[in-house]
Amino acid sequence: MPSLRWSGFLHSVPVCGRCYNEMVPKEQLFKLDGFQVRCLYEYNEKIRSLLYQFKGCNDIELASVFLANQASFLKIAYKGYTLVPAPSYQEKDDARGFNHVVEMFKILDMPFLFPIVKRDDVKQADGNYEERQKIGQHLHFLLDVSVTGKKILFVDDLITTGATAKACCHLLKEHGAKKIQILAMGHTRYDEKDLNKTPP
Repeated sequence: MPSLRWSGFLHSVPVCGRCYNEMVPKEQLFKLDGFQVRCLYEYNEKIRSLLYQFKGCNDIELASVFLANQASFLKIAYKGYTLVPAPSYQEKDDARGFNHVVEMFKILDMPFLFPIVKRDDVKQADGNYEERQKIGQHLHFLLDVSVTGKKILFVDDLITTGATAKACCHLLKEHGAKKIQILAMGHTRYDEKDLNKTPP
């Protein structure tokens, strides 16, 4: 898989160099239950602050900031893929006025599908490791949305334990997706002693 070290050709970057460096871009490639994962940043205080302003304060204008510097590369790296965003509880999206994952990844200008919904208002950041692994019990696959034969890129803002990504990707595989990869804006290590590392 190509790496963002190839990204010197990027252009039209709307984020200044100082702000971008404060976000500390750090690409990570790894496998999660056999699915290839790419994360663009390691979670830090700057990312936390931006996510809080974006999600917690409903500042939709920040949506494109997170992937602005990598968008051109990602469009090429995942050409032919369809995006499936991590499911969010619909009432929370309605209260916020937008789905934060969808808005964050719109900058890639790739098609979306929405085959997975979250049936319950379960917040992963509030759970311990064992509780997070049970997220699949709260997910539902919509049978009227077909992923059969498609190359799917599952996208999310953060990966911590990877429980949501794993549960969703296995659902996508069970329903006929041809190939599945995972792309997350950030990666944060799970530390049960310090749940403040996860975003609001």
